[in-house]
Amino acid sequence: MLYNEMIGQPELEDQQKLQEINAISSAKQRLLKLFDSYYQEGLISSQSFESIGNELSISMNYVGQRQNILTFYQTTYFFSGGAHGNGWTHYINIDSNKKSMISLDDLVAKQHQAKLQELLWESYIEHNQTSDESSFYTNKQDFYVSTEFYFTPEGVSFVYPPYAIGSFAEGEITLQVYWQQLEDIVNPSYLW
Repeated sequence: MLYNEMIGQPELEDQQKLQEINAISSAKQRLLKLFDSYYQEGLISSQSFESIGNELSISMNYVGQRQNILTFYQTTYFFSGGAHGNGWTHYINIDSNKKSMISLDDLVAKQHQAKLQELLWESYIEHNQTSDESSFYTNKQDFYVSTEFYFTPEGVSFVYPPYAIGSFAEGEITLQVYWQQLEDIVNPSYLW
C-alpha cells in the first residue's frame, strides 16, 4: 500500500518507459524502476545542458498511531532549474481495521464537506490574522478542502501546498479544525 502511494501518478517524458513501469506487478519493483527512470531522464537533461541541475528526493516517515489509525507522511522535493525548487507533503492515513486508506470522503461524507469548508475558511481567516479578505492570497470562491490531512489530539489538521492558499515564501500552510467543531460532520469511526 505504501509503495503504491509513493508511486502516485508518475510522469515521464518517455511514454513507452512509463507503460513498461506500469506493467510491473510488484509495487516495490515498479517504484525502483520509476526512480531509475527519473535518474536517467535527469542525467540526460543535465548532460545536454537543458537544465543547470536536477534534484528529486522523496522520503516516507511514520508519524504515529491512534487506536486503529496509522499515519505516515511523504515529502517530495523537486528542482529542475529556475529560482527555486518546489516541495510538498502527502499524508497517508490508514485504517488498520479496514486495511485501507482513509480518504477525505471517508473522513467527512460529501454532504458535510461544505460545512468542513466553512470551518477551514474560518481557520484561514485566523491564519491571516485579519478579516480583510482583500489581503488574502486566495478568495473564498477559490478556497477548497485539502485532501492532505492528519489527526492531532486537538482535531484534524489540513495541509495546503505552497501557492495553494499562500505564497511560496509561506511554505505549506496547515489549518486546524477542532474535535468539538467536527462532532456532527466527521465519520464517528474517526472521532477522538
